Amino acid sequence: ALEGLFVTAVVGTAIIVRRDFNRWFWLIAGVALAILVAGPVLGYLNPIYASTRNLSTLYSVISGSTHLNTQTLDAITTGRWTINLNVIKNFDLLSSLFGHGFTLAVGSTTAHNIPLVIADQIGIPAALAWTFVTLYCLIRTKWKYVWIAVVAMCVFDHYLWTQFLPFWPCLVGVSLTSNIENDLIFRTGKEPQ
Repeated sequence: ALEGLFVTAVVGTAIIVRRDFNRWFWLIAGVALAILVAGPVLGYLNPIYASTRNLSTLYSVISGSTHLNTQTLDAITTGRWTINLNVIKNFDLLSSLFGHGFTLAVGSTTAHNIPLVIADQIGIPAALAWTFVTLYCLIRTKWKYVWIAVVAMCVFDHYLWTQFLPFWPCLVGVSLTSNIENDLIFRTGKEPQ
């Protein structure tokens, strides 16, 4: 899924920013790059994205040949832009304080952004609380990669709310009570920088 590519790019960027790499990282990155380059050339990735225009629209917006508007944002986000805007339009002070009803069912009107879907379903204070706890865990715990991935997963999808919901409080508890030295994947933290 395109959301998976986005999360992978965000976590990969975090690995590079944190200088958490060694020869294994470069080997894995090289294989991934070879797949991303060879896949479209050989036609392996084409069936995955054949029915969507999101990547071609994104490239045309970046190159300047297409203007950024609601239609292009819908094409880039596979229709999620309009859904999210409609959810925002339904907010008013009184009903948005407690939301419009909790549901794990996914419909054509479900927002594709976690704070937005929480605000829509159980209220703006709940969305603010969820965002505060998530950012607190990102900043204050040593589980940086996990929380970076959680934040990235929340941008364009509702998966963590509709299907992964029971694990978020567990992740909060484990990351707040864990006493690991660091969460580096490739570098042990003992090498000189």
